[in-house]
Amino acid sequence: MEQSTLNLNDSRRARTLFILYLTGFTTMLGIGIITPVLPIYAQMIGATGFWIGAIFSVFALSRTIFMPFVGRLSDAGGRRKFILLGLAGYAFFSALYVPADNVLILTIVRFFHGMAAAMVYPIANAYVADMARVGEEGKTMGGFQSAAFLGMSFGPLLSGIMVDLLYVQSAFIALAGLSLTALIICIAYLPEYHVPMREIPPLRSVFFSRGMRVPIIFFFTYTAGYTAFMVFFPVLAHADQMTVSGIGALIFISSISTAVFQRLSGRYADLFDRHLVLSTGAGVMAVSLLLFTMSEGFLSFLLTSVLLGAGIGISLTTVSAMAVIEGRNLGQGSVEGVINTAQGIGIVISPLVLGLVMDFTGISMVFLTAAGVSGLMALAMMRFVYRETPAQARNAE
Repeated sequence: MEQSTLNLNDSRRARTLFILYLTGFTTMLGIGIITPVLPIYAQMIGATGFWIGAIFSVFALSRTIFMPFVGRLSDAGGRRKFILLGLAGYAFFSALYVPADNVLILTIVRFFHGMAAAMVYPIANAYVADMARVGEEGKTMGGFQSAAFLGMSFGPLLSGIMVDLLYVQSAFIALAGLSLTALIICIAYLPEYHVPMREIPPLRSVFFSRGMRVPIIFFFTYTAGYTAFMVFFPVLAHADQMTVSGIGALIFISSISTAVFQRLSGRYADLFDRHLVLSTGAGVMAVSLLLFTMSEGFLSFLLTSVLLGAGIGISLTTVSAMAVIEGRNLGQGSVEGVINTAQGIGIVISPLVLGLVMDFTGISMVFLTAAGVSGLMALAMMRFVYRETPAQARNAE
C-alpha cells in the first residue's frame, strides 16, 4: 500500500533532517575513527591474519543478517525507537572494545556491534526517505549520504591524531562518546514517526519487486569498484613507491569527492532520467578504475581517485532516489534493509573474488575486473533509458 511522506512544517522538517544528517555524520565518523585502528589493536591482543579478517567480516555479517528484519519492523513500529536503541547499543558495545583482551571476546563484541549498527544508519536513511518530497528524492538523499561520507572521510585523520597523542583504545572511547552524543540529541529533538501504511508487505515482495531490481543489482555490484579502491589500491600505489601517508591522503580526497558529488548530483537525479544519470555515474566509475592501471605518481593517482569518487557519488545518490520511490509502496525501512543486505553480501564476496584475481593474474587485473563490472552496469542502465521515455519513467514512479 502506498506510503505518504512525513508531514511536517518547513522549520520542523529542516530541524529533523539536520538531526538525521548529524546522526549519519557522527556514527560514520566513529566508524572511520576505529577502522584503521582495529587491525592494530587486534594484533596487540594476539590476532592472526585470519582472525583480523574474521573480526571485520563478522560485523558486516551481523548487519547483513539483521538489516532486512529491523527495517521491516521499523515500518511497522516507527523509526525513532530503533534509532535510539541502535545508538545506545553503539555506545555500549564501542566501550566494550576497551576491556576485550582476547580475540574471541573482541569478535563477539563486533558481532553485537554490527547488530546495533543495523538499527542506526539504515533506519536513519529510511527516516530521511520518509521526509523526501516528491521530485526531491535525489536532493534529500544526496544530503544525508554526503554527510555520512564526510564523517567517514575525516574519521581516519582524527584516528591517527588520537593514537599518536594518546593511545590505541582512545579511538574506541571516541566512538562511544560520539554515539552517546548522537543518542542524547535524538532523545531530545528527533520526533517519532509511524509509517502511514495499511499493510506492511512481506520481505519476499520487496526482494522480488520489479522496481527493486536496479537498486539491488547496483548495490551488490558497485562493491567491486569500492573494494578495488579501498582494499587493493594501497597495494597498487605501494608498488609505485608511494608512502603510506600519501595513500591515506588519496583515500581521504576520494571520499571527499564522493561526498561533494553526492550533494551536487541530487538535483540532476531529480530532473533527468535516473537510469541515464546512474549509467553516467557507473560509466565514470568504470573509466576511473581502468585509468588506475595506467596511473603513475601522486598527481596521476590523485586525479583518478577524484574521478572515482565522483562516479560513486553520482551513482549512490541516483540509485538511492530510485529506492525512495519504491519505498513509498514497499516501506522505506524494508527497502533500506534489502539494499543494505545486497551491499553487505557484495562487500563479503568482492574482496575474496578480487583477491583470487590478484593472486592468479596480478594487481592490474583487479582494477580491470572491477572496471568491467561497472561498465556492464552502465550499459545495463542505458538499456532502460532507450526502453522508456522520461515521461513513461515518471508515470511508472
